Amino acid sequence: MCIRDSQEFSGLDGPHFRIGGNSADYSLWNPGMNTTTPAGWRGFWRDNQLYPIGQADIAAYRRFLEAAPSAKVVIDVNFQHFGLDPNLVVPHVQAVVEAVGWDRVAGIEVGNEINAYAIQSHLRPPNWTMADFDAEFGRYFEALSMSVDPRAAGRKVNGLSLYDWDETPSFRAGVPRYMELYGDMINRVNYHVYGVNDCHPDTAPITIQDLLADSAAADLAKGLEPLVRLSREGYDREFYIGEANSGPCGQWKGSGRYGDLLWGLDYMMQMASINVSQIFFHGGSRGCTYSPLAYSSRALDAPPIVQPMYYAMYIITEFTRGAAEVYELEVDTPNAFIKTFGVKTATQWRVLVVHKDYTGTAIAATVAIRAPAAIKWKSMARVSRVSNTSPEGVYARNGIRYGGITFDNSTDGAPVGTRVYETVIQGSNQAWECVVAPITAVVFEFDSM
Repeated sequence: MCIRDSQEFSGLDGPHFRIGGNSADYSLWNPGMNTTTPAGWRGFWRDNQLYPIGQADIAAYRRFLEAAPSAKVVIDVNFQHFGLDPNLVVPHVQAVVEAVGWDRVAGIEVGNEINAYAIQSHLRPPNWTMADFDAEFGRYFEALSMSVDPRAAGRKVNGLSLYDWDETPSFRAGVPRYMELYGDMINRVNYHVYGVNDCHPDTAPITIQDLLADSAAADLAKGLEPLVRLSREGYDREFYIGEANSGPCGQWKGSGRYGDLLWGLDYMMQMASINVSQIFFHGGSRGCTYSPLAYSSRALDAPPIVQPMYYAMYIITEFTRGAAEVYELEVDTPNAFIKTFGVKTATQWRVLVVHKDYTGTAIAATVAIRAPAAIKWKSMARVSRVSNTSPEGVYARNGIRYGGITFDNSTDGAPVGTRVYETVIQGSNQAWECVVAPITAVVFEFDSM
């Protein structure tokens, strides 16, 4: 049901699901289900076994896509072994395509966060560089393009799969050269960007203030914008974030707090503002606690637990439906923690206001919105509020409301309650004014005249 909600807002080309991530480099097509890890390979840390991808997995892909008719998948293939014959991954892609068809495959990714290979996951020697990746990626691209389906595969292979990590600046600096080699051939460009990072044991503890600060959203977008512009303007390639969440590990390995929701609203719109086309939020298996959709147990009939991050995804998908561009609007507020975003459709403008101020002096703000010059809106606007009734505040998992609906106590992933809208009338100052409390958000809908 949650997927169908997203499908309704996304239209015919969505939603998309990435199958892989960190597990991709520890999994290999193995329809015989041989669980013996070959010499020289690394398996999962628990048992050092490679996960064998078999026909049962492919059948699961097919059943999933049959249940979600407009959904598509991104396939992440293994890039682990130094000197790997890339033809080992071709049968994996072939099996998926034979089961679901090329029209349901949104892309093929080669490996996962390759700039961590030499110094974190140790899947390459310590002296492995971006130039080495360039050469190895080329062999994979050629194998997939020549052996799967020359009419489709070359246009499906996505590029990069880098993690935005301060400890590997040489990889980021090597992106322009990589794009010179492959920018005109790859399908789209893929980067991983998390809000905060407390993975390193020496990192100071991350706080909620850190997550809601500009450094976890606006500043990240500002730093990423040159790469997005290079991809878009230099090579006419979409740029998407293949993996995101509030944090990749540690205490902020997120999705499960109301603060994650507020961060997610700001983060997604900051990235949309620089022309990022799509964001994949990190999920996982039924035992995964940081996925936007979690489960109380591994039982197949266990109902989904809709986490706060899913609310953010739901709200932004609805907010941006039918919208092609983010607009800057005139908004009267001196508080830098109040973020505003506008989008335009053929018949409607929408404005999102996120009050992220979690300081001890935070107060409610009266936000005044005016239409852009030469634009006419009808005098009455509809307003949907995002709020939280739990005494746990930004740490709450429940008690969240969006325009009267909630996912609390949902047994099937469908929202509970009736959608409620407030109305705001244009004042004599030509503005629509609304009081926005700290750690809440408001969505305005203005019908065009």
